[in-house]
Amino acid sequence: MVARLKAAGAVLLGKLNLTEFALGGTIRFPYGQPRNPWNLDHDPGGSSSGSGIAAAAGLCSVTLGEDTGGSVRSPASYCGAVGLRPTWGRVSRHGCFPAAWSMDQIGPLTRTVEDTALVLGIIAGHDAADPLTSRGAVPDYRAALARGAKGLRIGVITELVDGADTQAVVRRAVREAARGLAGLGAAVEDISLPLIPLAGAVFMALCDSEAAGYHTRWLSERAAEYDQGTRRRLVTAGLIPAAAVHRAARARALIRTQMLEALSRFDLLLAPTSPHPAPPIASHTAAITSKEQAGARFFARRSYTTPASLAGVPAISVPCGFTSSGLPVGLQLIGRPFDEPTVLAAAHAWEKAAGLANRHPTLG
Repeated sequence: MVARLKAAGAVLLGKLNLTEFALGGTIRFPYGQPRNPWNLDHDPGGSSSGSGIAAAAGLCSVTLGEDTGGSVRSPASYCGAVGLRPTWGRVSRHGCFPAAWSMDQIGPLTRTVEDTALVLGIIAGHDAADPLTSRGAVPDYRAALARGAKGLRIGVITELVDGADTQAVVRRAVREAARGLAGLGAAVEDISLPLIPLAGAVFMALCDSEAAGYHTRWLSERAAEYDQGTRRRLVTAGLIPAAAVHRAARARALIRTQMLEALSRFDLLLAPTSPHPAPPIASHTAAITSKEQAGARFFARRSYTTPASLAGVPAISVPCGFTSSGLPVGLQLIGRPFDEPTVLAAAHAWEKAAGLANRHPTLG
């Protein structure tokens, strides 16, 4: 990806902060705690934390992130940026350190949808160094933005918009965005996907077990070099029984089928990117005192971004509002495999109508 950007004339500035091995859950960051540019006491999202911060704060024009289960879209949502997870196989992963080979994907983080379209046009396409990349033609993503939202059929995932985990401020902002897209000519209606709330747990059983397998040698030889949070997560994942992993793989197939069936009836699916705005950084080290708290912290929020990862379909996060305290809220649009043009066109139409692209954090 870096080679393609350089060949296209991009000026590469350097590397950005992220959670260790892009896994999330890092307790002590070797290069400093990443902080949300809208409120420095709040989380910027992960794992591509620095990418979301730099894009939202205007420290550079565009960034790249790695999205296995939401690590591009979550920073975009928390930081008020645009973040795209392309279709699995649309973009080469050559040179990307793996977490879960069956879901890892590289995507752009930018200030605007147009910039995302421009970057995707550069980095998309087959790469002999990654035989799993598609040989399909790369569309003109920027030209596709003119298509707008008129005539699109959009399904609003009720389990994510109206679920108990979704905070009221997020629900209001996302519902308002849905009404805005309807006002732009889209046909918008609610849809139920009953398996979606299980996606976070299914994802972690698969992703974490894959990651634990990759790290087996280092964990046995260099365990002390790992961050405490990363080490605990990987060692725990290594204890997941094979039977549970197989059940999760079958559940993934069911979730993917449910997603693709919905996308056979709708051009796009709409949901919040996160059930809540960026939480305080301190909340990540708060004690867990019950099974319910553990499930909410580790599984519930991941059920918002991981359905697209499990299904291998494209998904974008674009700002759709702010809380009363000034924290961004992210809108997620999910599309059919390799239909990034439609995802980008609808996101661009909403972005123009909402007028939020020129709202930036104040940097001290």
